[in-house]
Amino acid sequence: MSNLLIIHSDSSLSWGEGKFLHQLEKWNFYYLNQLNPDISTVTSLLSQKDIHFLVYAQSLNSFSLVQLNKIRQHFPLVHIIFYNSQLKSEEFAELYIAGVDYCIIGDARQINLLNTLQKLWKTHWKRVPLSIFPDKTPALTDRGRKIIFHIETHPLSEINSNAIASSLNISESHFRAEFKKLFGISFRRFKQRLVAHYETKLLFEKHLKPREIFDVLNYKNISAFSRSFRLRHGISWQEIVRQQSNSI
Repeated sequence: MSNLLIIHSDSSLSWGEGKFLHQLEKWNFYYLNQLNPDISTVTSLLSQKDIHFLVYAQSLNSFSLVQLNKIRQHFPLVHIIFYNSQLKSEEFAELYIAGVDYCIIGDARQINLLNTLQKLWKTHWKRVPLSIFPDKTPALTDRGRKIIFHIETHPLSEINSNAIASSLNISESHFRAEFKKLFGISFRRFKQRLVAHYETKLLFEKHLKPREIFDVLNYKNISAFSRSFRLRHGISWQEIVRQQSNSI
């Protein structure tokens, strides 16, 4: 259901300590087994695989702190979790400054990491809410679940009828017809609702700026994002922010 990248440097290519994570059914796991990996390698993986969570399971040093800070600057939507057996008290502040969201350490770290990932995914901005579909949406079939899985685990640039149809090994016309039958709405209309939902979550709930999210939402630049937002909502995002501020 989610995409998880683990950066580690132990003898196991798939991070032997993390075998317990495979209790997370249908999650996609990616591993980078490299001590102090190059930042370009990390950012490439984060972007190409549409990573939702990054578990940094390496010892803390000045290099890793700089690297974590760069990751946070370039990927504000990725949850960064520092995972280790121990941590000095003064290092908590260093990790906070570097942009780490959670520190999971100690003897119970495995179950704590598992629980944290499950809780974060339940409320993740990429999840598709049932409210986005018309009333009386039928229970999800196996095909319906596969469609939702694709949407939640792929970049927005790959959430289109051609890409999803290819993943299901059916024609694009077949996909469009089946989507409407399954969900009671055309795929085109659904995607409009989906983008509007993502914008609301990121701009007005997480209080991010367009410069932090326009590329994630598959826009070439901020201007393109702003124009599209106004067309869909009939008002600029700045005006909505001002209205919300005035209502407080």
